[in-house]
Amino acid sequence: MKCPKDKTSMIVLEYNKIELDYCLVCSGIWLDSGELESLLQRPGMQASDFLNVSSPDANKANPDEATYQCSICHQQMVKLLMGKQSLFQIDKCPQCEGFWFDAGELDQILEMARESESSLCNDVVSFVEDALKSIRDD
Repeated sequence: MKCPKDKTSMIVLEYNKIELDYCLVCSGIWLDSGELESLLQRPGMQASDFLNVSSPDANKANPDEATYQCSICHQQMVKLLMGKQSLFQIDKCPQCEGFWFDAGELDQILEMARESESSLCNDVVSFVEDALKSIRDD
């Protein structure tokens, strides 16, 4: 898969049949539809239970943030605001429903997952953090 930001090839990390596509150039991350929820979910809980996801409004959106085309279906991605207290934008494809995270954005979501005190979430968070740390250190 090509990075939506810089068009370079991405590498794939897999955890429990969830593929995380990582760009070695810009440190961005792509998750296919349903993978974010699968990474963060525990029985009976949706990711939306601890993440505030909404379309950005004119008062909160960062108009200077770049927009991207989806690398899978080539549709223009839309911006979503995430977070409960400190809001940040991520990109979602309206066609295939995949998510693009610029460098550091998935880290913010993982931190929110860690704060949810779910042992399953903490296991997943530890895996993703360790995998990304080993890639970034190389």
